[in-house]
Amino acid sequence: MPAADLLRPVLLALLLCLPAALRAENWNYLSGGPGGQRAAAICDLGDGGLTCLSLLCSDRQELGLAFQSSLPLSGPVEATISVDGGTVQALRFEPPVAPGSPAVARWDAARDAPLVEALKRGNRALLTYDEGRGERSLDFTLLGSARSIAQVQESCPAPRPRVADPVSYAMQRMEPVCRAAGVAFSAGDGLVRSHDLDGDGVQDAVIDWSKAGCNSAETFCTGPYCDFTFLYTLGPGSMVPALTVRGKSYLVLPIPNFSTDLQIAVDPALCDEPTDDCAVIYHSRPGGSVELVGYY
Repeated sequence: MPAADLLRPVLLALLLCLPAALRAENWNYLSGGPGGQRAAAICDLGDGGLTCLSLLCSDRQELGLAFQSSLPLSGPVEATISVDGGTVQALRFEPPVAPGSPAVARWDAARDAPLVEALKRGNRALLTYDEGRGERSLDFTLLGSARSIAQVQESCPAPRPRVADPVSYAMQRMEPVCRAAGVAFSAGDGLVRSHDLDGDGVQDAVIDWSKAGCNSAETFCTGPYCDFTFLYTLGPGSMVPALTVRGKSYLVLPIPNFSTDLQIAVDPALCDEPTDDCAVIYHSRPGGSVELVGYY
């Protein structure tokens, strides 16, 4: 079962034991399952069915606000949220990868860090959303939110920094290297390559640091093996550098109805058994979620 799927059964099991949660009377901290799910959640069982708002992460899902409905979500959920009648923040919960999974709003530090703190300190919040059945609202308490959200923040890694585009990211990393070499940075041919790394139909990017110039081979290479950085597109002007591996070459291998694999040829010394060829393989999923499969 995909890790994101774990939230729904855990929540439902909790609701069977805590009737107060059905009336949106308190937040609860949930954890467990093979995907390492951690969530601060509140749910309401109204006329439209079960609706849940949570702050969650897992071994495969970066920290983010999430929306869960009793009906399968086939597309994004546009929403707004305000705390104690304050500033209204727009949220876009992206459609889940697997049916029945939560829809997650990708982390925006400027928006979400203050919002999460407000959820911890406030008394009530109003979530207005449209999941394809017309606009609905959920007015819920923040009782217990400070404790449960703090538990999630303690147990979940901070979201990874975003970058605007691969060239500006390369320039930022190369600035001290080029300054030390006494030359100006100039992106060489092949420095940035476009790929769909996660099968979502959107172009991502790979930086081949062997093409970075500024006499940087000692920084990014060991013999014929040089760093590749895999950057995933989250939205317009927003990418996340999710993985850097030192290798000789790489392949992007789509696997129908599953995920995309990244296969990188690496130093044979990294494989357990003596061999002339060694590759490391990662499962690659939308949002920059990468999972090590192994060395072969």
